This record gives sequence, C-alpha cells and structure tokens, in this order.
Amino acid sequence: MPQARYYFFLVSFLFTLLFFSQNLYGQNQTIGGNLTGEPLQEYLRENYTPNSTLGYNIARDRMYTTLDNEDGYVVGVYTYYEVPVDPNSSTPRADAYQNGQGMNAEHLWPQSKGADSGPPNSDLHHLYSTEIRVNADRGNLKFGTIPDEETDLWYNKEVEENTGNIYTSTSPPESERPFYSKRKNDDRFEVKLDRKGDVARAMFYFYTIYRDVADSEGPGFFDSMDTDLHEWHNLDEVDSYEVWRSESIEDWQGNVNPFVMDTTLVRRAYFTEDGGTDPDPDPEFEEIFTE
Repeated sequence: MPQARYYFFLVSFLFTLLFFSQNLYGQNQTIGGNLTGEPLQEYLRENYTPNSTLGYNIARDRMYTTLDNEDGYVVGVYTYYEVPVDPNSSTPRADAYQNGQGMNAEHLWPQSKGADSGPPNSDLHHLYSTEIRVNADRGNLKFGTIPDEETDLWYNKEVEENTGNIYTSTSPPESERPFYSKRKNDDRFEVKLDRKGDVARAMFYFYTIYRDVADSEGPGFFDSMDTDLHEWHNLDEVDSYEVWRSESIEDWQGNVNPFVMDTTLVRRAYFTEDGGTDPDPDPEFEEIFTE
C-alpha cells in the first residue's frame, strides 16, 4: 500500500542517518545565539537566504526524482497518493503529471501571495509534490486547523483500490481522521497530521526569508495562520526525512531550512511572549502512525 511504502522509506532513512541524527539532536544546537524576535529574523535572512535557486523546471525535476521520490514513487504532501517516476527519468515532470491525472508542484506559500517569480517561485524549501486535484482545491487558502463539524471536504488517506485515484468525501471518516487532510471552503486548508510540522516549518521559512515580497503581495496572510502553524510545529516533530530533505536542498541552493535544524527558532523568532518549551526532534515520530 502507498502508506506502507511511505513508512518503509522513513524507516530506511532513520537507519542511514541515525548517527547524524543523534549528534545533531544531542547537541541542542542554537542558531542565532541569544537573539529573539526581529533581530533573530534578520539574522536568519542574512545567513539562510539561498545563494541561488535552480530555476522552476530544474527544481521540479529534482523534486520528482529525488526529494519526494520514494523507491520509484512520488508521494504527495497532502495525501498518500503516489505515481511511479523513475529516478533516472529524463522527463520526470511529464511522468509525474500523467496527462493531468498525477502530480504537480505545490507552492506551500501560494504563488498569488508572492511566490510567482524569481527565487521565491523555485525555492525548494517550500515546494512539494502534490496531487493535481488537491493542489487546485487548496489554491491559495491559508493553512489552519478545522473543526470536524466545519469541514467541507475530507481527502482520503488511501487511494481508491480500483482506479488508483484520490477521492474526497463530504462526510467525516469513521476512523483514522489524523491521516486525512481537510478543507473548509473559501476559508482554510488543514494538512494531515504527519506533515503538519513539515508544512509549518516551510511556511515560517518562506515568510522569514522573503518577508518583503510576502507582505507586499499577501498582506496579512502570514498573520492569519501563524498561531495554527506554531501549533502544528509543536505537534509534528522534525524527523530524519525532513532533515535529509533540507540538507539535500542545501547541496543545490546553499542553505538549509533553519527552522528544521533548530526547533527553538519558531518560538524565539515569533512567539517569545508565549514562553513555553520547544518540541524535541524525534526521528522515530512516524512510529505512532504504524498500523
């Protein structure tokens, strides 16, 4: 099943990166020293803005053949839908697209809110493979938690057995609701539990690095969801796959996502008035989803 392959991929990376993960997490690495708030945000812009990006076409090729390719299958960020793509393919975009029935690229920070050109458009730290229909349904909606009774569409955690297509339901599932993404029409989109933190840390990254264009093209967009993103960051801890993805992007862009490498940054940069503690990265987090 797609979900089984997803967990096999994560477990394999856990073992290959175990030594690194233990050292990284054990060091309690702090980025930016004692800086907080706006000075810390400025520090992150100065030190973690990409040297360059690959351009949108090459970025998508790398996404489909490497970053989101799990044992020859590209898996979407919002559901467990997957399509086969040979990592050595010379036409990965077409292979993933499947004439409109497969995958395309999701800008977690919407193109209409400032990610439509230049480095913001092709920065891989906020680009993810996504089922075409779910991508269209999310559109430029803000992210946020949706009460079950307010949910208009549920995106199934598995694909239809007979057709292989993702499908939606207007009725709540009887079980395993954390595995479903959700939409409240004309309002917001909620990501399934095991990708909530990934999405949150990508959004904090984008807004920090590209704040000027984000505020210019999407004023108030970040502020409309930052509290929910903070909650998602705390709920879904960093795992070894997310670290590997960030470091792979560093090889091409010259920068990691610092919010992945130091989980204190979300609080220190944006929520210092809240106090509290930070989530501890746990590469075994995915075990709670094992059936």
